[in-house]
Amino acid sequence: MASNDYFFFTDANQQDFVNVQTAAGSYGPISPGTAGTDEYRVTSLHTASFSPTAYAACDGIVCVQRIPSTSLVNTILKPLAQPALNFAPVKYIIYKGILASSLINGTETAPATNNDLTKAIWDDQAKKNASAGTSLNPPAEALGVGLTGLNFADTDPIDNLFYRAGVTFQLPVVKGGWSIGQFDKAGFGIEVLMEGLNFHRPLSLARQLENKISVATLTGSENPAQVFDHWHVYDEEIYVNAQFVAGLSFDFIGKVGIARDAEFQFSSLSFWNDQYVIKRKLCEDRPQ
Repeated sequence: MASNDYFFFTDANQQDFVNVQTAAGSYGPISPGTAGTDEYRVTSLHTASFSPTAYAACDGIVCVQRIPSTSLVNTILKPLAQPALNFAPVKYIIYKGILASSLINGTETAPATNNDLTKAIWDDQAKKNASAGTSLNPPAEALGVGLTGLNFADTDPIDNLFYRAGVTFQLPVVKGGWSIGQFDKAGFGIEVLMEGLNFHRPLSLARQLENKISVATLTGSENPAQVFDHWHVYDEEIYVNAQFVAGLSFDFIGKVGIARDAEFQFSSLSFWNDQYVIKRKLCEDRPQ
């Protein structure tokens, strides 16, 4: 039975090594944004003076996805239990900016000594070898990195990775508090995807380091109704992503994760269940 304990997602006792967050990585409106668009960053990224360890926030199933053209991966954790809080269920936690070398060594899973996740995979392979009389090393595909765009498009829901038919392997299960890789000190964080009725988030969210919402900038010639529609779309798009892709920010340097019975602070939104407060905050954050 899965434990409902929740843990810090990185080293809480090494908070002095986490740098003060810059505007370039903070959750919220991007200024200046890409020409012709109003942009809102829904990823909260941080840097450190060393590459901190990533820890499983809870018991769960994990799947690793590469970030194209980088030496980084993202790890999706699907919780097997929910925190003992009166709160919307957490569907997925995406660990952003993990060093691929901490999990993958060429075509194989990285050495067992790297972290608890790689050790568990090597232990499972040893059991298979003993049963089958083989001497194989665990492939990198055991982590899920083989589930690429060739199998599942970026527009497909993340659910497809975890609910597959006719599979030849099972994704690894981790325990809360296990080390599951090393973050890249140049940019890392997590995104928390909340459960929603018939609401499916695309795999693209798990295959890039940061996620942004963009809408076309007003030209100045719009009538009042068009201006209203523009900001309505902007607010609603951000609100939906804030609700279901909440970047967990560092309220202060020491608050670097999720802890059981701890106060939750998602992004800059203090009152999660109060839509009025959320929408008011989004209005305040609009690009001027």
